[in-house]
Amino acid sequence: MSPGGSPSAPERFDVVVVGAGTAGAAAAGMIAARGFRVALVEARARSAAGASWINDVPPWMFEAAGLALPESPEKHLGGRRMRMLGETDRTRLTLEERPMWGIDCRRLVQRLQEGAEAAGVTLLEGTRLEEVECEGERPVRVRLRRKGARGLARTLTLRAALFVDASGLAGALRERTPAIARACPSPPPSDRVSAAQQIRAITDREGAARFLERLGARPDEFLVWSGLHGGYSTQVVRIDPSFESIDLLTGMMVEVDPSGGPRSLEAFAAAHPWIGEPLLAGAAIIPVRRPYDRLGFPGAALIGEAGCQTFPAHGSGVGAGLIAARLLADALVGQSDPGDEAATWAYSAAFQRERGAVNAAYDVFRRTVQGLRGEEVRHLLEVGLMTPGTTRPALEQRMPLPRPFELPALVGGAARSPAAATLFGGALARMLATHALYRRYPEAPDRRALRSFGRRLGLVSGRRGDPV
Repeated sequence: MSPGGSPSAPERFDVVVVGAGTAGAAAAGMIAARGFRVALVEARARSAAGASWINDVPPWMFEAAGLALPESPEKHLGGRRMRMLGETDRTRLTLEERPMWGIDCRRLVQRLQEGAEAAGVTLLEGTRLEEVECEGERPVRVRLRRKGARGLARTLTLRAALFVDASGLAGALRERTPAIARACPSPPPSDRVSAAQQIRAITDREGAARFLERLGARPDEFLVWSGLHGGYSTQVVRIDPSFESIDLLTGMMVEVDPSGGPRSLEAFAAAHPWIGEPLLAGAAIIPVRRPYDRLGFPGAALIGEAGCQTFPAHGSGVGAGLIAARLLADALVGQSDPGDEAATWAYSAAFQRERGAVNAAYDVFRRTVQGLRGEEVRHLLEVGLMTPGTTRPALEQRMPLPRPFELPALVGGAARSPAAATLFGGALARMLATHALYRRYPEAPDRRALRSFGRRLGLVSGRRGDPV
């Protein structure tokens, strides 16, 4: 490196990962553990990388990624009773135990970063990607701006065989690499959700107790309202048994309100004077479309939100990003050129067949629900067309499978609301067809086959494929 903005000779790595949040730090560590020389680049301070909130992750996803299960305090919460409420605050659906754990992402990121460094990764914090240089369509060098001592900036150039974009929705590498930008268009507002999560102090325990009493609820339960601000919107409340704090989560589509998540959360807190100041807070714009049809390119791969790997039904992407990191690292084993298209395509195919199939299926459901009015969503609950057997798999990020004893309730719900049953049944049929199609995602580099896949995807899911 040299001061004053003049670039030094490129430093060489096998792999450069851009973004040191959960997906990026996991990928860097896993790839390094497989024998590659890896640099992990983060625009912010390392402690500020990734999400700063509590994220719900099914524990099985850590195991699928080959990672140890979180323990307290990284594990903020285990499974708790969950109740979905209707417009009149009457319980419409109950899960005795949520199949998700609340994970403190700050601590998870720290664990993954430390694991990456232990595997030999070079972590460059305060280092921003400014330019991607390509040979043909393949990125070969990146130019970075790094904060130095006394605020002086330095230019750093890194050369690598493979560049991994784990920089989140902004897609720092994706947007600066023309071939990838063409194939992976930035999600529009209709495919983005505004979300906010906070843990706040409780300043009046009696006020909190009266709130629970009015709802017939008890501490430690998750209370969920859906459809308050259109089809794809939610509000989640949990009061700690000690009555010292409250967990809040809100979200709605950006096309409804670009700041809807934070605004809705603040409005709830303001309406309940027993809620005090935030103890932990986070907010983000999250992509909720299906994963990009292509995640691997010559010399580049996309993981996490940069590849739109968040789960469309509820916008959680941590688990999928961790699994993607493992699949990418596995695809590079034995490769003399980790950026060879055969290797990055193998990663893309593995992810699409394992997780993309489920995410794309729930993208069908998300788009169906998103088009409903709030009262229509609540009607689905009231007539019994949403059951624990369909809700629990959605929280687990698995395909829905009603339990046999729920079938009479579903039949009864269909009889009470044929229009809703037709809508819901049609969505389920498209979900199953989409899931089946992804199991035939082309395994080897073949753009013609991928275009054919995209055309068939448009027919079965109602949404055409990405440009390739």
